[in-house]
Amino acid sequence: MSPHVVVVGAGIAGFAAALAAHAGGARVSVSAGPAGASELAGGAWDLRVGRGLGLPSDGVRGALRRLSTERPSHPLGRLPMGDALGDLEASHRAVLGALGTHRSPGFDAAPERVATAVGLAREAMLAQHAVLDLAGVAEGCIAVASLPGLRSFDARFVAASLTEQAVEEGRGQRFVALDVEMFRRAGDGLLLPHEAAEVLDADEGLERFAVALKRALGGASLDGVLVPPILGLHGDGRARRRLEARLGLVVGEVVEPLAGTQSVRMSRALGRGLETRGIARWPRAVSLVPDARGLVLDDGRREAFDALVLATGKFLGGGLHSRASEVQEALVRLPLGEGRAFVPAGSILPPTAGFEGPFLGPRPGFARGVRTDLSLRPIDASGRVVDPRLFACGALLDGVGPADGLAVAAATGHRAGVLAARAASGASRSAE
Repeated sequence: MSPHVVVVGAGIAGFAAALAAHAGGARVSVSAGPAGASELAGGAWDLRVGRGLGLPSDGVRGALRRLSTERPSHPLGRLPMGDALGDLEASHRAVLGALGTHRSPGFDAAPERVATAVGLAREAMLAQHAVLDLAGVAEGCIAVASLPGLRSFDARFVAASLTEQAVEEGRGQRFVALDVEMFRRAGDGLLLPHEAAEVLDADEGLERFAVALKRALGGASLDGVLVPPILGLHGDGRARRRLEARLGLVVGEVVEPLAGTQSVRMSRALGRGLETRGIARWPRAVSLVPDARGLVLDDGRREAFDALVLATGKFLGGGLHSRASEVQEALVRLPLGEGRAFVPAGSILPPTAGFEGPFLGPRPGFARGVRTDLSLRPIDASGRVVDPRLFACGALLDGVGPADGLAVAAATGHRAGVLAARAASGASRSAE
């Protein structure tokens, strides 16, 4: 039988680890825990370094150079440039190919520029197919669709804010609100954006929206249309492509800041990606690791493994939690690091540690996590590997902050999955 790799966590990091371990010949099972940061992600895919929004203007290579100098404890900052870039490229080929929801990144190209639902434009490493890349409309006037039924999206505010920002930055773009007679039926005022997106998945709904947009545009000379996140839930951009063909204009969504249509698309794609590859998904979280060879699930079932990957997230996903006034890694009780300082297991680390200080000041507690070697195997305070068949990735890692972006989750998850498959193969042969 093939060696068995268990991945705990079903966000981007867990997904990347499962894909890589599966490609490495292992039998893979994924234990889906509580919703984490991936469930809240909007339509942009980022690799962030500092406190600014999005990817730095000097792109992926610039971000990696800054990580190595400014955040040397970061899992990508610890690697040589070539290795870090190789991890990013390999992981994104696998993950984005399996998801089918995002455009492929240009690792040597300028970042994309996206508009957000709060009226600010920013750079992003890449975005979902449905999202408009403003870099492709560098000059001209872009309409922002105002839909009466979607009260959560203020098109006039977004247009005014984007125009103000473009003027301040010396850009040639201008934005105007465009009233579109759609979603005016009784009850439409209660629609959430993802429910409106489901309407546009149907041919009849998309046709109604195309007609309404065309009527609203009239004979105006515009260069593109920004819409709220409603261009279907399929994720492959089909609704956007059909609208563009119908209107003869570029059309695309703004980026949501948190959970909504764009996170629903990705969540569905994560499930499909595992299912189409025959990767088992356990809906129950792992509750206990009683010994070095097996897991006990919440239903009492015992599962053996040859390698275990922890992709449990940090605070949102439940990878870290507070117990008896102490912050702990939730599953294996691994010792934690916090930046350069190591926090040995059993020491008292109050939940508030690392979060005090000025309101807009640094919060090192957000980077608290599991310290690993370069092979992503957790280590103890003396630097010894806790278990050669145990790996950690994603937000659970020491040095990774909550705003670092999905690129870090994909790269570390993929690396952990590759190495876990190798370790599982060795453990399986030793047991025979």
